Amino acid sequence: MAIIVEEEKKRTNVVGLLGWIGIIVFVLVAAYYIFFAAPQLVAIQPSGSLGAIAPIANINLNPTDITNSPVFQSLQSTIPPINPSSTISGRSNPFVAP
Repeated sequence: MAIIVEEEKKRTNVVGLLGWIGIIVFVLVAAYYIFFAAPQLVAIQPSGSLGAIAPIANINLNPTDITNSPVFQSLQSTIPPINPSSTISGRSNPFVAP
């Protein structure tokens, strides 16, 4: 008597194969829409009246007139200036070996 040993043939799982194909198609379609498809332009209407802010565009500012004005000259700083030599702590350059 002869003993015949055959390996079991692996059957293809059709549902699993269709699932993987569906996932691959989903990833490809998502990549297309994220990276290649042109987005639709949406027109956003501004709220309120633009006539109220239109005069701002017509203002002409001259920096010398502002800095030479008496109001600007009367401004005083209440913050003392920083002395860089007194605020140094540690090495002047931490990347250089001592």
